Amino acid sequence: AGAGRTRTRWQWVGAECALLVGDLPGAAQHGRQALAACEGLSVRHEAKSRIVLAAVRGTAEDLPAVSAVLASRGWVTLEWPLARVAADHPVGLPAAWLAEAGARGRAATDLIEGRLPAGLRKAWRGHPGVRRLREGGALPGDG
Repeated sequence: AGAGRTRTRWQWVGAECALLVGDLPGAAQHGRQALAACEGLSVRHEAKSRIVLAAVRGTAEDLPAVSAVLASRGWVTLEWPLARVAADHPVGLPAAWLAEAGARGRAATDLIEGRLPAGLRKAWRGHPGVRRLREGGALPGDG
């Protein structure tokens, strides 16, 4: 299981690096490999891998199911990236679910900030994804 988690994390980094240089096919390949590496080994890693794949593919139809897993397991810290990806790729997602995902994501950023050492809180608040989520930028369904 440990080796599968390590391979999964390696593929997440690969997906992020590929996205940084605009290599969408490479990012998608890394995302698929991340999911394959952790299937059956770690539900949390599977959930995060599905969030990564949604970001890479630009389709978020899998996110409501991922959100249900996060809620049932109490994995609050994955709520904010899920909300960001959903906001960036809202097509086909119910407005009410998007609004709820945004609210859970904002609450997660507050929880995470409260657990950070004081010296890191300013950097956390300045993170572009955190800032956009907290400001409600481009979150469909928010009123």
